Amino acid sequence: MKTFRQWIGVLIGALLPLLVAAQVFPSRPVTLVVPFPPGGSGDITARILSEKLSQLWKQPVIIQNKAGAGGLVGINSVVQAKPDGYTIGLTTAGITLVLVQSKAAPFNLFKDLDAVSLLATAPMVLLANNSLPINSAKEWVAYVKASPDALFYGGTAQGGIGNLAGELIMLQVGGKMTYVPFQGGAPALAAVLANQPPMAFLDRPQLLLLRLSDGGIQEPLEPVGNPGEG
Repeated sequence: MKTFRQWIGVLIGALLPLLVAAQVFPSRPVTLVVPFPPGGSGDITARILSEKLSQLWKQPVIIQNKAGAGGLVGINSVVQAKPDGYTIGLTTAGITLVLVQSKAAPFNLFKDLDAVSLLATAPMVLLANNSLPINSAKEWVAYVKASPDALFYGGTAQGGIGNLAGELIMLQVGGKMTYVPFQGGAPALAAVLANQPPMAFLDRPQLLLLRLSDGGIQEPLEPVGNPGEG
């Protein structure tokens, strides 16, 4: 099975070339929109980026967290902003999945936005609460298959990367779980710590947050991609 990788990139409102060539950019603060709640890997990436850009540009880069609709709320605010380069956004590969499933997408990812840079990639991992009687991916597969329709797992957004990873693995191993969507990685991780739900498919950087917590979650069983081995 292929390993799923989450990517994080920067988007900027289209028509940036309309900036007046003689103007020094930036001449005032820049807003960086993060379409997720504070505390997740995307938010942390944005804050690292904003610090570096502030140093480079000699202007503040202000983070705005605008979560909702799998990232559509935040990125749509970038689309609606004046196309002068002073509002940029950071998103993940999950935005493409959400747009494909949206019956009335508020924007066209390829026409309304310009991609600026790929910032990071990260493998998806399965995180499980310590209360689950499993210690390996092999034991997890057996546990899921023995409890059809009785288990729940989390991830970011309805139809997001974690949801897709979980459903594809269910198809391969013959199990079935119910998906619980969250607005971002931080609330999903907090929910797993509280055992509601007891597991989630998240990107590996969320482990940094886990290791800063008091525990309560097993180390990742292994990167998504080898569910039958452990």
